Amino acid sequence: MTTTKISLAFVVAIIMTAVVMLAAAGMVAFGRRLRRTAHRSASEADRQFVGSWFIGFGIVIAVFTAGGAAWGFFPYDMQYHQFTRVEGRVESVQPRFLGGNGTTTQQFAIRLAGGGTYRCDDSRCALVKADDTIRLWCIREWQYAATPGWVCRFDDNEPAVPGAMRGRMPRPHESLVDHYLANGGTNPRALAILEEADRSRRARPTATDVRCVSNTQDGARPQ
Repeated sequence: MTTTKISLAFVVAIIMTAVVMLAAAGMVAFGRRLRRTAHRSASEADRQFVGSWFIGFGIVIAVFTAGGAAWGFFPYDMQYHQFTRVEGRVESVQPRFLGGNGTTTQQFAIRLAGGGTYRCDDSRCALVKADDTIRLWCIREWQYAATPGWVCRFDDNEPAVPGAMRGRMPRPHESLVDHYLANGGTNPRALAILEEADRSRRARPTATDVRCVSNTQDGARPQ
């Protein structure tokens, strides 16, 4: 099941559009009321003028608001107005530097296993490496005369175990941290995870300890 959450900007835009349209409708209704009751007042001409002004101004506001909403809510597809949770194993990460107006911004093109390239505008994506498992919140970005892409925000990253560690498990009395560092590991988060795993290993007997206990008899030397 795909996890999604509506963009906050989209929610605010809907609320603002509804408020302005209600205000425009109220102005039109008030103007019509003034025109209907103008004959009851000595200043009939003034009430007619003010009523017409309210009606006209309300209609103008409604038309401009409707046009702005039609423009702002395009494309009319919710994938462009809500964030979708994306998770997968990273195949590659490529940084991109974009310059303009005297400033430079950095973006990261992240390709996930199984296809799919996503743009991450978060500097935390600089810590992502190949084979990591990453989680992103992505929203579709419409582009004229081009294939729409995905713009993402960083959610979480699970560092991968280095390839050398996957190929050879640590020796019985070798800590996972030492094994990780010996194979070129430098990711601080991975070190923290492996330190926790080492503490768990020390808290329970190893397979060697279990064999020694099983071969020990009362009053006899271990075999």
